[in-house]
Amino acid sequence: MKKISTYIFIVISFISTVSVAQDLSAIWESNLDQAERYFDNFSYSKALEKYKVAFENINKDSVQNYVSLKIAESYRKLNDPEQAVEWYAKVLTSQESDSALYFLHYAQALSAVERYADAKIYYRWYDELKEGDEVASAQLKALENQSGFYDKVGQVNIKKADFNASNMDFAPAFYRDSLLLFVSSRKKSRLINGDFNWDESDYLDLFEYNSANGSVSRFFKHINTKYHEGPVVIYNNDTELLLTRNNYYKKKLKKSTDGITKLQLFHSRYLDDKWSEPQPINLNSTEYSIGHPAISGDGKTLYFVSDMPGGYGGTDIYKSKIDSTGSWGQPINLGESINTAANEMFPFVWQDQYLYFASNGHGGLGGLDIFGLKLQDSEASVPVNLGVPINSSLDDFSLIVDETGTAGFLSSNREGSKNQDDIYKFNSSVSLIADYKLVGSVIDSEEHFPLSNSTVTLSGDTNSKSSVSTNDAGQYQFSIKPNKTYLLEVSRKGYISKSKELISQKNDSNKWVVKFELLKVYDFGLKGVIVESDQDRPLDSVSVHFIDNFTGKVVLDTITSKAGEFYLSLNDKKLNDRVSFQIKIEKEGFLSKTLTFNRELDKPGILDLSENLDLALDKIEVGADIGKLIDIQPIYFDLGKSEIRKDAAKELDKIVEVMKANPKMVIELGSHTDARGSDAFNLRLSDKRAKASAAYIVSQGIDEDRISGKGYGETQLINDCGNGVNCSEEEHQLNRRTEFKVLKF
Repeated sequence: MKKISTYIFIVISFISTVSVAQDLSAIWESNLDQAERYFDNFSYSKALEKYKVAFENINKDSVQNYVSLKIAESYRKLNDPEQAVEWYAKVLTSQESDSALYFLHYAQALSAVERYADAKIYYRWYDELKEGDEVASAQLKALENQSGFYDKVGQVNIKKADFNASNMDFAPAFYRDSLLLFVSSRKKSRLINGDFNWDESDYLDLFEYNSANGSVSRFFKHINTKYHEGPVVIYNNDTELLLTRNNYYKKKLKKSTDGITKLQLFHSRYLDDKWSEPQPINLNSTEYSIGHPAISGDGKTLYFVSDMPGGYGGTDIYKSKIDSTGSWGQPINLGESINTAANEMFPFVWQDQYLYFASNGHGGLGGLDIFGLKLQDSEASVPVNLGVPINSSLDDFSLIVDETGTAGFLSSNREGSKNQDDIYKFNSSVSLIADYKLVGSVIDSEEHFPLSNSTVTLSGDTNSKSSVSTNDAGQYQFSIKPNKTYLLEVSRKGYISKSKELISQKNDSNKWVVKFELLKVYDFGLKGVIVESDQDRPLDSVSVHFIDNFTGKVVLDTITSKAGEFYLSLNDKKLNDRVSFQIKIEKEGFLSKTLTFNRELDKPGILDLSENLDLALDKIEVGADIGKLIDIQPIYFDLGKSEIRKDAAKELDKIVEVMKANPKMVIELGSHTDARGSDAFNLRLSDKRAKASAAYIVSQGIDEDRISGKGYGETQLINDCGNGVNCSEEEHQLNRRTEFKVLKF
């Protein structure tokens, strides 16, 4: 359907005004010049013929490469991805190209033929050259997580409709009980002034299919002109229609300032057993296209597609409300949650509840895919790819759904349609849109009553945020995607804010529940933020353990939030009470820490422990020197001796404390000397001192399997003060050191 989606909305060109000039100029032009001119005038079938002749007659590699790419582009425009892939492959073998856009087109063609692994390579190449292209990023992400597209396999039945012809048939529309309208390029029984320039096919008309007898006939003659008609929507009990048509009115074809005929919407009423002459609506413009109408149940809200200025990309979906005079109001873009930098088109509204549309910008299996979302919260909702078999690797679009919500028709040029658009009929045993919901509640943590008007903010993996307020029951709800990571943050006046992380792993219910219990801000309380040392990066999921030193009871056993926060209510305390707590904080991969906090509550409020205690944790790895992390002072010995002095014991007690707080830690205590004295003497002395230090640590309650002492003498000097080198006392002092190396953690 790429040729329809492109020529029906981007460019429409008519050969009746250019064919004579083209034929005359061809006498003097080379094949390549003719091909270029045909390509620029959107005559891709003719351009392809000339490019191929030029390719055979050109020997220069650089020109052949250029022509190969133009042949590939022509096949892409004619929606023949297999041939496009073959010609792109002749040139695009490395990440060197004059145009990054060719990588994108090649990746799209590879997706269309289901060579997804190769497609990802070229999407990545394009993404590296055009960093920040949201469409390419969305498609790459979709291919890397495409397993979710196959959830409906076996639950949706789909088959080609019986009334398709060998030409293009697409854009079905419900009409009366047993009738279906659709758009087709099948041959007509009337003289038409030339074929459509793009691919030399017939112009598009509206046709009517009668399911009661299987007949197909052209729709009303005065509705169809000699140019393009369709798609269409019928509404108001089959008494009104809105029709997409070329800017052709009263037998005059109008063009924009750049010479292109745009699409417009026309309105007609059914009166006296016939449709009135279609009239252009007030939203039309000669400078841009509008079309692909869809309508709300009451006929008062029009949804349509346009490439008008100010949109997000190629074509966007808009809506407009009708006023008391019958005119359509200012168009409103449906926003960036629906519209992308690529093309969104063929909207369909089901019972004012769901919006279905086609897009090649949200990421899918290839080409246009069909998406859906709830209209009620369209700004906050994420469009859902309807998956296989509704979507295929080629173009899938113009889905309509009957009153059951699970059956209808769609258009596709998938395998079996020979790259021509056909209409398919489907029915599903499940809902077309899997409604992925995050629901939850916010309550008071002590009295458990619901907290209405709490603000709940959801942050997604695209850095987007959306916020809602809880209802009277304290409940909230978001539409989300499966298999994504989200951060929920809740706040309410008079309560301490809280956050939680959610990973939406798929489940049978398509629903995730996250409940919050908020702690009221009392007169007294403690809070803190645990961070990583040297980086001040908040650490989540840190175990925080408070013991009341007066009672010996555990008063808090929690983990930090995503923001590294923890809280302790002191609602049982009063002014001038004294509190004393032993606080243990620990997290895997970090050095655990035990702290003591003593304080007289001399004024009301929440005390920030981060201002009174060092709540930073040191990241620990095998081979690290614990002495550097906890600021151990030098271990001094009497000259030539290895007995532990009182000042040395004080420093070694710090190691004891760390090892008790980290019971899995195993340490090697290494003693080093400077280079003065003989090598043998220094080695023996350092070994005695190391083993004496280790023995002291064991005597303080540390298992001997967790600490060992080893002397290195002067074998690991940290400067150039070796034997015979004249150095200062300060330089020698650097070599006289004790290290506490982590062997296991």
